[in-house]
Amino acid sequence: MTLLPLAENADPFSFAGSVGRNGDNDRADVIKAQTLLSSLGEYDLPAPGVPTGWASEPLFRAIGKVQKANGLPVDGLLLPLRDGAVGENGEGETLMSLQGLLGDRLRGQRMPTPQQVDGFFEAYARDPDTPLPGFRTTEKRAGDPTPTLQTMEWRGPETARLQLLSADAATEAPIAPPAPQRPTINKSADRIRSILNDEPARFDIADNPDEDGSPPLWRSHEMGVKAVKDYGHIVEREAKRLGIDPDLVKAVLYYENADGHRFGLNDLGDRLGASDTVMPMNINPKIWGAFGIPTHEDARDPERNIQAGALLLKRISDRLDDPTPAKIGAIWNGVGHEKVNHRGARIGRIYQDRSWEKQWFGK
Repeated sequence: MTLLPLAENADPFSFAGSVGRNGDNDRADVIKAQTLLSSLGEYDLPAPGVPTGWASEPLFRAIGKVQKANGLPVDGLLLPLRDGAVGENGEGETLMSLQGLLGDRLRGQRMPTPQQVDGFFEAYARDPDTPLPGFRTTEKRAGDPTPTLQTMEWRGPETARLQLLSADAATEAPIAPPAPQRPTINKSADRIRSILNDEPARFDIADNPDEDGSPPLWRSHEMGVKAVKDYGHIVEREAKRLGIDPDLVKAVLYYENADGHRFGLNDLGDRLGASDTVMPMNINPKIWGAFGIPTHEDARDPERNIQAGALLLKRISDRLDDPTPAKIGAIWNGVGHEKVNHRGARIGRIYQDRSWEKQWFGK
């Protein structure tokens, strides 16, 4: 049995943009793609069984499996329908196939918004015993080409109960998330996969008293202060949405712009397209593109850039037993670090000193 959530999102077959490799990956559309594909058993919803709205490689592979099974070009990309139909060049064929597999019985049903999903995960992060929301479920029977729908409703984490209505009778029972499994992961590739797919894990990282977090000679305090001043309103909003300390995001934002500018060379590299990472958070879309910045052009949008950076910091923090700014900063700098390095210590010192508030030479 798989889960299809309901709430106040639009028709599950109505997409605003594309989902998949190099797609638009709007979160509302990704929620729909995750739930549609999970209903076919082609995609496992991230733990604890709720869509996140963040695209990932397993989702792209699931799209490809549906394409292959239906004789369509396999590109891992889900394109929107054009006025409810397939476009002249085949745009929307995969989505039309999903609609055919699931049947028109799903049309008009509403799915959770990104805000509702985030609200649940924020509650779940605070209390792993938070009940799962109610969901519409689908169950494929032997010999049945389409799923059989069972009625459920999204009620939110505070009142969630599972309600199944069959042809014979209705039963109601509470549902709770499984106890989270947190394997220790220390290889860079495994950590990246855990972060992107939001898979439970813990990362080992030790303190390093030999690193004092002193600033480099090329540090430009003014550039760091300006970045926090210019984008502080985005930081505050995203930190509140994700349940993360806004000062942590500001410390990283200050660090990347004050310490990372390298006499202006980083900024020049961004402008010429020669840099793998993109300011203001200095984030790499080749690695973290699934966080809403699939291309360098997307990452150059400061709002999307900071949203991706804040989410990355949140997920790093969630995987540390003792998430100090120095430890988070070290893994931000290099995801495979198992000991605080100089740059991590630097971020920790910036956080402690609140350097972005200094009028002249911040520490």
